[in-house]
Amino acid sequence: MQRGTCKLCHQDAELQLSHLIGRAIYKLCRKDEGDDSIVMTAKVVMKTSRQIREYVLCTRCEDLFNKGGERYVTSLVWRLRQGFPLLDKLQIALPIQREPDYRVFSGERVGIDTDKLAYFALSVVWRSGIHEWRTIGNQTTSVVLAAEDEERIRKYLLGETELPANVGVAITVCTDMASQVLVQPPTLLGNAGGYLIYRLLVRGIDFNVLVATAPNIHFLDLCCVRSAGKKIFFKDNSRITLNSVRHFYEESKLARNVCPKPFLRGS
Repeated sequence: MQRGTCKLCHQDAELQLSHLIGRAIYKLCRKDEGDDSIVMTAKVVMKTSRQIREYVLCTRCEDLFNKGGERYVTSLVWRLRQGFPLLDKLQIALPIQREPDYRVFSGERVGIDTDKLAYFALSVVWRSGIHEWRTIGNQTTSVVLAAEDEERIRKYLLGETELPANVGVAITVCTDMASQVLVQPPTLLGNAGGYLIYRLLVRGIDFNVLVATAPNIHFLDLCCVRSAGKKIFFKDNSRITLNSVRHFYEESKLARNVCPKPFLRGS
């Protein structure tokens, strides 16, 4: 531990080695794979035991994040020997909407705490926005959030306010194996006509954090917190996932301990 100012509560405290994505997720990946995880950066793709962690939060705020969503999300993600609990729940439920490429379920009816899913997603995107997290060598990973959005989300995470009016979280449960085996830190997908989309993938659960950048932008019908029935989407997300993996494998150096293009075969 080291002394400093916690970036969530702004109190002087003993800081913990905070993980960008919950420590339990790292443990789960290592347990399933029986080996170091593959880390993909702009410069190199390699197996490493290094976890993305920094001295950022105090003990109280770490516990707040754990109870607010990390523990719950960890219980629902895909795992090698125990399957995919969240997908299993949806497969035996009745969808509220069927489309050719996807289905929509009511998290409320299925008994899924979508508030905790949203809290987890926002906690990770916020962490990525307020700190540059070291990956391999001198490389870092982070996203850019407007200062006012950082502060709104911080107050929400502390429990001082409700979900900010200009923020939403859309959740997709992925049926494809490519999305189920991967963990990808937050990335900015782009601007979708008045709102930014930040994507976070955690073992089969694809979180899209939506942040409006213009007035009168509404994504109520997509949000797992504010939509009627608290919607959860269900689809094959392999195209998006494989495209993101392909980018790293084609532009980064492959370390010797990494199999060449394992996710691209047959894609």
